[in-house]
Amino acid sequence: LDIMYVVPSKPYEYDHPEGTGKDIAPFASIWYCGIPLDKVDAVKEAFRRAYGTESVGLPVKSRSGKKRQGKHGSMTMPPRLVSNLAELKRLNAVPTVKRPNPRQRKKARMTKAKDLMLNPNTLRGIKLDFCQQKA
Repeated sequence: LDIMYVVPSKPYEYDHPEGTGKDIAPFASIWYCGIPLDKVDAVKEAFRRAYGTESVGLPVKSRSGKKRQGKHGSMTMPPRLVSNLAELKRLNAVPTVKRPNPRQRKKARMTKAKDLMLNPNTLRGIKLDFCQQKA
């Protein structure tokens, strides 16, 4: 088997019970597909027929730097079929920055909470100067 990855053209939204989870998923959705080795080329060709010639592999940049119009007339990127981790990274579909360990994450949360307590005119790290009363 060869593993192919399908990156959706727009982020998926996930529903969850109220009060749980996040409003926006903290990860990108990717479909992992096991393809028999003798069928990989046929799958790529079928994907190109369905979503356009540039839907397989990394997108080709036009000389003007603008997005090219897709097969279906929209200016959005089609779903993307890629075959390796390097391509997923270049599409920003997987994280490329090492995640801090639990102790580092806790320290960052504590520092942020301390900063908020010391400066109540801050909301999520944004200073709210307009909240200060003028004498």
